[in-house]
Amino acid sequence: MTGTVDDPLLIASTPDTRDCDGDGQDDVWYLIDYDDPGFLAQYESFIQALADHILNHPQADKIKWIATGSGRDGETITVDNGDKGDVDLTSEQWIDTVSAITDFYLGAFSDNAGNPLIPVLVQSAPFHLNSYERRDIAAHAANRGAGVSINAITADFDNTESCGHSNPDIECAGMWDATRLYSDTVPIMFESYGYMMGTENEFYWSMARALDSHADYIRLSSFWASQDLPANRSIAEWAAKYMGTGFLAHESTPPSIWSQAWEHRRPCFWNYAGPGACNYYPPVGNSEFYLRQLHGVAGGTTIAVTDDSRVTDMGWSGVAAYPWHSNASPYDSNVANAGLFNLNNSGSQIQIEVDPGWSTRRSDQVSGNYGFFYNADDRYLSPAIPLHGINQVIISATYLDSGTDRWQLMYDGGAGVKAAEVYAIQDWDVRTGLAVSGVLPSAGLQNPHPIYVQKLNSGRWKTATFLIEDGYFGNRLAGGADFYIDSRSDSGANDGDEYIHRLDVQRQDKGVVENLRLSAAGDTATITWDPAPGDTDHYEVWRSSDPYFDPDVDAEQLGDDIDAAGPFYYIDTTAETNSVYMVLAVEISGGYSHYQSRVGKFDFALSLP
Repeated sequence: MTGTVDDPLLIASTPDTRDCDGDGQDDVWYLIDYDDPGFLAQYESFIQALADHILNHPQADKIKWIATGSGRDGETITVDNGDKGDVDLTSEQWIDTVSAITDFYLGAFSDNAGNPLIPVLVQSAPFHLNSYERRDIAAHAANRGAGVSINAITADFDNTESCGHSNPDIECAGMWDATRLYSDTVPIMFESYGYMMGTENEFYWSMARALDSHADYIRLSSFWASQDLPANRSIAEWAAKYMGTGFLAHESTPPSIWSQAWEHRRPCFWNYAGPGACNYYPPVGNSEFYLRQLHGVAGGTTIAVTDDSRVTDMGWSGVAAYPWHSNASPYDSNVANAGLFNLNNSGSQIQIEVDPGWSTRRSDQVSGNYGFFYNADDRYLSPAIPLHGINQVIISATYLDSGTDRWQLMYDGGAGVKAAEVYAIQDWDVRTGLAVSGVLPSAGLQNPHPIYVQKLNSGRWKTATFLIEDGYFGNRLAGGADFYIDSRSDSGANDGDEYIHRLDVQRQDKGVVENLRLSAAGDTATITWDPAPGDTDHYEVWRSSDPYFDPDVDAEQLGDDIDAAGPFYYIDTTAETNSVYMVLAVEISGGYSHYQSRVGKFDFALSLP
């Protein structure tokens, strides 16, 4: 950097280690005097010019967000740690400076009424002198409509969530605290790199943690060049389906809700460093997306375990009073026998392939804790949600096939608790375990459908799929649960513990068109509908003389596929007296809901099938 003596620059006491001018001497190291009025005025002018260029560009619609730049590397840190003594800024002055720069961005990228034209996000993770700076900077940004970008995401970390700390300087100053505080009001972003998530397993768990924080965007830099692997592509495909989804006015409904067993592990092993002590306000508890495991229900305290013998304990001393968090002897040979634990050969020594046993949970029948209890967010699954009063859901559960006992998934069937029928059992892989396809499986079908999962002691991870067609899901089970996994035998005897890694719940009416209606005049029938919630690719109109038909079975598709954008009607000029119509919403994945409304014109009586 060059300039005159009048420029808002500071000279660092430690020179640069480079000889840029070739005089044989280390060069002067210049630092920005961030709160200099001249610098701020010039920076505001630059930001305005940048906004004018972007907003008036013919491809402005391709810009989906703006990440602010304030300090070193554009982030909320002034200089390298060794140079902080040369920057005459207190924490409060730095907070004011970054807040002012944030306001510059918001003003430049908003309309005259102050409405953002492109989402603006403050880049947050490091800090100048004190960690509370990022808390106060994020609060200023969120209060003005700017989002927060957490510029680090790894499978496990330190000093991430400190809300509840008695020290006001530490309270909610953890690196990820802003995601909990503001995800319902402003966009949330995570940034990561190939060096942070250097294996498929790191990517898998990191994406789960980011979605647990309700990320709207994930920015990957220098990642795919070294990590373009099939498993990572599946994980990215899965994660992208949930970004920006939820139950706020501007969000689309999630494709499913899920709970992934996880607990903080100590020490932390990172791709780029470690091991680290990792014992200061780390993240604890499952990674979850609107499906909560209810650990405090009587009989529902599950134990966090791992297949990594190097892990000395799981959980954290700050929540040791809650037994579902803390396990001082977490290594479990049954989980290790699944054979997925495999470290890379670099100095980081981290798990390579995706491994459910890296962090999972087991029941503990010996202490009376036999179950895994879950509660679905009522905005996704409740008696008020279903189409025509019926809750039809697909539940998939990833479990360890260890032992020869069996277990059941119990749910509220409206008239009482009952066991769900097993639709399919498959060998686990990344796509199956994450339910990426979003449709009922075509392999591993169970006929007839048993009401329990019979284990075969293969020692491998499996995924069981349940199709429930009469669920009530009204929080009426123990502890307010909607359903639970019972590890005991059919008669309630202790016959062996279960290891459960992941539950996914998919409501089947999300891909159903709404307000389907028909008007008929002679041989002409006009079918109209409202768009289906979900990721619809196109609509198909089907006709049959059978009121209970399935597509492609004694039915014909009328006309061509109809674009997801509409128009939402079809005119059949060859309608016969007994014609029944279905409008099928086909999702981008190619799947569709098996529960569809029908309309028709007919002259015969109907009876429930």
